Amino acid sequence: MVKENDHDNDPLQTLMNYYSSWYRMKRALALWIRFINYLRGRRSTSKLSVHDVREAEVVLRRSQSVDFASEIRRLRSDKPVKVASSLRQLNPFLDSKGLLRVGGRLRAHLSANSHPYILSGEPCYCYGR
Repeated sequence: MVKENDHDNDPLQTLMNYYSSWYRMKRALALWIRFINYLRGRRSTSKLSVHDVREAEVVLRRSQSVDFASEIRRLRSDKPVKVASSLRQLNPFLDSKGLLRVGGRLRAHLSANSHPYILSGEPCYCYGR
């Protein structure tokens, strides 16, 4: 796990801060992962696949685990988010993959439109496509 003061030395954090677009950052990370796999001897096709880009969405989980560690810890132990938390008004919950989403009155039907992922406002990867 990377310490908060070690973000300057963390290549993943550098990549996340470099791109101003969530979409471009995911694609760059997917290419980075493919390159690492290539160096390890795992060959792949020349074009990025949907699977490659979805695999890169692990960044979302990492981002949330760094930015909202205490909230995730409380939700995993079936406790409500603290009143002092900035997420309290969003009624957050963890989906089946363990990712933070904005809550609402109806949680039976999960979709990105009705329960979007929660991202920190600090890094630039949360703005647009």
